[in-house]
Amino acid sequence: MDMTSFQHVTPPLRLFYGPDSLQSLGKELARLGSQRAVVFCGNWAKGPLLDAVRTGMGERCAAVFDGVVAHSPVESVQAAAQELLRLDADAVIALGGGSSIVTARAASILAAEGRDVRALCTVTDDKGGLKSPKLLAPKLPQIIVPTTPTTAMVKAGSAVFDSPT
Repeated sequence: MDMTSFQHVTPPLRLFYGPDSLQSLGKELARLGSQRAVVFCGNWAKGPLLDAVRTGMGERCAAVFDGVVAHSPVESVQAAAQELLRLDADAVIALGGGSSIVTARAASILAAEGRDVRALCTVTDDKGGLKSPKLLAPKLPQIIVPTTPTTAMVKAGSAVFDSPT
């Protein structure tokens, strides 16, 4: 049997479930040392669920970025990263499905790394191998409030949509 060696490193996970779970957001943000968290969602999320998230966050909600777009196009991710920097955010909360989660994570990466999105991408080298840049800048803590099942929760990186390419 031929086995390939690999490593799987999973960041710490804290899972809250139940009708009162959103009430724990303020406590979790305090545990993270967050005072200026930004909620990421699509325009569809405005209403009772967003209200419950904001209530759970208390005074720690710096803003709501409702510019999440399906498939996380580069332009909306760049706009989100600029908002994180402008607001001096110290945490992000992704409310929604895969696009909210990916946009929040990718915007955090862009804001932290301070480089063009294309310089941060995994690329195929001349020999067909994959080459990923080191992304060593500290990233903002991520909290996810999922509204639909998605594999975006368990991924470390992000895949954004670049319409020209």
